[in-house]
Amino acid sequence: LRMKIIKEKNGKCEKCGDNKNLQVDHIKAIVNGGKMFEESNLQVLCIKCHQSKTRRDLNVKKIKNQTQEELKRFVEIESEKQ
Repeated sequence: LRMKIIKEKNGKCEKCGDNKNLQVDHIKAIVNGGKMFEESNLQVLCIKCHQSKTRRDLNVKKIKNQTQEELKRFVEIESEKQ
């Protein structure tokens, strides 16, 4: 499903247009009632945009002293929970 969604979205982040480090994200988070495999609830984001959205979704205003790698792992862990 991941590759299908990325291909349908032209292989680009829907927020910034980047074509690297793409991830499929739930528009409405599962914890907020979003459907896990509903294609209309999925969007393609680069890791940077996905991290920003995840912080907003989790109401985290600022993550202090985090390296880029730690933020990447944070997003991966949250994605695995879904």
